Amino acid sequence: MLQPGSWEGYGMNLWHKTIRNHGLEHATISLLMQEFKLKGPLAGYSIPYGFFILGNATLDQIRKSVALALLQFQEGEKGLAISPYCGTNILTSATLATIASLASYKLSGGGLKGFNQAISAVTLSLIASQPIGKILQKRFTTSPDMANLHLGRIQQYHFGPLKVHWIGTTIISGQ
Repeated sequence: MLQPGSWEGYGMNLWHKTIRNHGLEHATISLLMQEFKLKGPLAGYSIPYGFFILGNATLDQIRKSVALALLQFQEGEKGLAISPYCGTNILTSATLATIASLASYKLSGGGLKGFNQAISAVTLSLIASQPIGKILQKRFTTSPDMANLHLGRIQQYHFGPLKVHWIGTTIISGQ
């Protein structure tokens, strides 16, 4: 996990606020799936001042899940910050597969042999990308540290059939 100079109050930079919210976003979505058995598309997007959850959840389900997620983090359940569905994993897979296919095709001289080598290299890169994506989440893109993090406004918006939930967060220092 990244080691910031100061994670408290206004001393915390925007990146560190975002990765904390990203961890809370993952935990909230995980609990929505576990506690409320929500299926179908659920997605999140974190920024320094909170996060969005898109999906067919009620406002009550969001409120209960985010409060439980925060409580579980504060009780030491750090693994909730890591998600197998994270965009970090998708980006890791795509990047490694692209590099593997291009490099293996080029290095084996192209043609059918290059194509076969590229397929093999992509397969191996996709297998390797799963643990690498989790490592990247743990070290760079999420944080389980919820010290002094407080929930703010939680709202639901409708855009046609799409439900978008905003979960605001604040950092209060000195507690």
